[in-house]
Amino acid sequence: MPTELPRRGVVEFVRLVRSDRVVRILGARITVPEAFVHRYLSATLHVRTRRLVLDSEGSHLEIPFVLRP
Repeated sequence: MPTELPRRGVVEFVRLVRSDRVVRILGARITVPEAFVHRYLSATLHVRTRRLVLDSEGSHLEIPFVLRP
């Protein structure tokens, strides 16, 4: 298992969104819109631009993501 993120590229995560609408990615708690509840989402972290793209069954959200050392 890698111990740190690459400097560039993408890292993809798959998460199930429960009724509290909170997903955890790399220690960050992200509250997503109601449209994501009870669905799996794909979260793609674009490392260089520090953007997180969330996709689930036609719903799309792009947010800035702070990388912690």
